[in-house]
Amino acid sequence: MSTGYLSRYFKSHLNVTVKEYLIAVRLKKERQDVLFSNYTILEIAYLHGLPNLKSFINAFKKVYHDTPAKYREKVRK
Repeated sequence: MSTGYLSRYFKSHLNVTVKEYLIAVRLKKERQDVLFSNYTILEIAYLHGLPNLKSFINAFKKVYHDTPAKYREKVRK
């Protein structure tokens, strides 16, 4: 299977790109760690393969409209 075919298949069947799908899956798992673990935000970013803290915070904020730390604080109250 070529990468081009896989990309077209994803887009036509799931209405998202492969990259968007992977980001969504990753963020779902990261959100679980933010809420239910005692890992630091930096540890969570590294555990899920993100290159740095800033990229994690930006991706998280784009979907959940808050930084991971603020989101954790709000939900845990």
